[in-house]
Amino acid sequence: MRITSEQIRAARMLLRWEQRHLSEASGVPLQTIKGLEIKAGPISAQTRTLDALRDAFEAAGVQFIAENGGGAGVRMREPAPKEPPMPRKPRAPRKTALTEPAEKPLVIGRANSKRR
Repeated sequence: MRITSEQIRAARMLLRWEQRHLSEASGVPLQTIKGLEIKAGPISAQTRTLDALRDAFEAAGVQFIAENGGGAGVRMREPAPKEPPMPRKPRAPRKTALTEPAEKPLVIGRANSKRR
């Protein structure tokens, strides 16, 4: 089965991989991946390059679907892996009248006024 550039891009999107992730997982140089994805349609590359890309995707859970009347495609064997949530920066607790004492006592009127 031949792989198309559209299948490579779709497989990367299913995995939420950037091109550099695919390069690291497959051992295929980043520039080669960029060049393969730019051209539309079936990829013409060395067999070992195509095998390395397919192996990396399949190891991550992607299945390639042959063009059997419905068109070539990709899908996940299992649900796509979730990315770890971004760590949140801890917030300082809010200061409120109910949780923090006032710095100065609240004075209503004049403190030292004399009535005549």
